[in-house]
Amino acid sequence: SWLRRSLAGYRARREALKRYRPASYPGSLVLFRASEADEEFLRMLKTELGIDIRDPRLGWGAFATATVTVEEVPGNHSTLCSEPNVYTLATSLRSWIEQSLPREEVRSNASSGGHP
Repeated sequence: SWLRRSLAGYRARREALKRYRPASYPGSLVLFRASEADEEFLRMLKTELGIDIRDPRLGWGAFATATVTVEEVPGNHSTLCSEPNVYTLATSLRSWIEQSLPREEVRSNASSGGHP
């Protein structure tokens, strides 16, 4: 059933999150953080992963060799990729990607309709 598959997927993602150990990243990071607190998600980060939820960077500073910028986007952990929040997330993500690309690559993508 749909519910059984959903629960199995949730459990698999939760287990993968527990096992994941990020490597050090040689540069800056941008954390897209939801503006609305999802108390259950924050509790899981704290209790199961040991993340200091008072840290606005949620621990990512330990993995970046440079700055971690926190970009707040509307929604909570479960809704930031749903309408209408996803549009703000996509706009912000596009802006950060364009900032990281060489200027000539940004111009080239813009003239081709955004496709490489």
